[in-house]
Amino acid sequence: MRIGINLLYLIPGQVGGTEIYAKGLLHGLSCIDSEHEFVVFLNQSAANWPLPQTSNFYRVICPIWGASQSQRYLYEQLRFPFILRKEGVDLVHSLGYVGPLFTGIPSVVTVHDMNFISLRSIMPVHKIIARAFFVILTVHRTKHIITDSVFSKKEIVRYLAISTKKITVIPASIFERPQSSFTWEKIRDRYSLKPPYIVAFSSRSKHKNINGLLSAYSLLKDQFPHNLVLIGHIPSRINLPKLKRTLRLDGRVITTGFLPDEDIQPVLGHASLFVFPSFYEGFGFPLLEAQAAGVPIVSSKAGSLPEIGGDSALYFDPASITEMACVISRCLSDSELTDRLIRSGLKNIQRFSWKNTALKTLEVYQKILS
Repeated sequence: MRIGINLLYLIPGQVGGTEIYAKGLLHGLSCIDSEHEFVVFLNQSAANWPLPQTSNFYRVICPIWGASQSQRYLYEQLRFPFILRKEGVDLVHSLGYVGPLFTGIPSVVTVHDMNFISLRSIMPVHKIIARAFFVILTVHRTKHIITDSVFSKKEIVRYLAISTKKITVIPASIFERPQSSFTWEKIRDRYSLKPPYIVAFSSRSKHKNINGLLSAYSLLKDQFPHNLVLIGHIPSRINLPKLKRTLRLDGRVITTGFLPDEDIQPVLGHASLFVFPSFYEGFGFPLLEAQAAGVPIVSSKAGSLPEIGGDSALYFDPASITEMACVISRCLSDSELTDRLIRSGLKNIQRFSWKNTALKTLEVYQKILS
């Protein structure tokens, strides 16, 4: 069997969870399958993106750039089907929501969530229209749909009127971060960290709810000595210096900016608590990553997060600043509770592995081709 993997959407370092998923699935497939051939189709922006170092993975670079969505969609629909036939592909799996509509061969698509509908109020209109148009056409023409969570499956059925029999839920997983060559003391000083602290991943995306987290933290700052550490980029719409003055947070909020992979695990691992305040998640990689670092979790109960975290986290309504603050306070005040959350978190992550993701995905391929 010769399987095409459609990664024409991939822009390394910019597409977030869909890049983690692509890397993890290919890694898992390379560990379990040496019989079938995998032809990975990439755009020029991802020409050097690392593939598994096994003899059954091949790279084909297509003459488009990932940053141009319109160029990608046109190529994917008009030219890509001919490339698939030229490469002798038996089945094509598109990993980023959209795939070619007229291929002449069976196709599978991974639809991670319905963010272009659920988050339509905060996404650019042209992106919503283009994504919705091609996703709707893709899911109705493809042989099978893979998604990351039961929550996302329900969303797909609800919004796109797809039969549940056509959708398989295959959870993703996480990678172990590389170990830093620096001591914790050097990392702490490099980012001006002042333990004890609470940690969260920041993002430019509005639905990550960093505003809400800052407001909830402002209600707690006088009760606890913990600073708030934000890993990643601050949303451009937030004037952080002004907001810190307004909420009287000067000296209590630390922003690290972008962190290299090897520094993330130590920063997470030395936190007293990880907070995940998002309004919407189709899977929730950060939750699992914090649990792998041995950190207790308090999380939004939106989207798939209760499904992914199970009983290994405390949950709050992300729209309620007061409830978020109360749950954070409860966790910081109860050492027995945090110890239980750490133990259950380490147990929870054992439910997820890229090998299992790959095995179940390969079962979908084989079922279709049989």
